[in-house]
Amino acid sequence: MIDDPSDDADPEAVLANGRTREWMHPLSEVFGALRDAGLDIETFTEHYRVPWRIFPATVDLGEGMFGWPAERWLPLSYERVAVPHAQTAATGS
Repeated sequence: MIDDPSDDADPEAVLANGRTREWMHPLSEVFGALRDAGLDIETFTEHYRVPWRIFPATVDLGEGMFGWPAERWLPLSYERVAVPHAQTAATGS
């Protein structure tokens, strides 16, 4: 649990209810849960730009996106497409 009255969208704002709960999900846990649910990963993409200021160290990259100020050293988000195992087997993928 984190008590943080700041706002990602407006650095000047002070939130009245700034308590958040966050859970870390390692990729091994995410991929394992998808596999256990009978899903196959079709695509996996890391992103180094996000539409909110996720960390104080990220900077405005323009076009409403934020990212690292210099070298891209840590992905800020990811997307994945998972399909039922039978669907993958049927298409031969």
